[in-house]
Amino acid sequence: MLEVSGVRSEAVGIFLFGSALTAASPRDVDLLYVYRPGAGTARRAIELRRAMCGPVGAALGLEPHIILLNEREAAQTNFVQEEQCAVVWRKEPLSTAGYER
Repeated sequence: MLEVSGVRSEAVGIFLFGSALTAASPRDVDLLYVYRPGAGTARRAIELRRAMCGPVGAALGLEPHIILLNEREAAQTNFVQEEQCAVVWRKEPLSTAGYER
């Protein structure tokens, strides 16, 4: 398994979506990184995305597109269900409590 320092410690879940799930020869790999609100700043999430891009791209040989959502945003937008994301790694089920639209 690919390890990037600090990525899973702040994540609630990492999900795969897009053409990497549906195409025989995808052009890129789309990942959703969900983090807990208050676990860090938006700046920290962006730093983690930058830290993930190189290793993910090198390991898979595809350009990574990494979407960042905090747990609240993921629940409000229903992104995981709408995009039919596959779980890459999940610390725990996404919480929807208190995040109604």
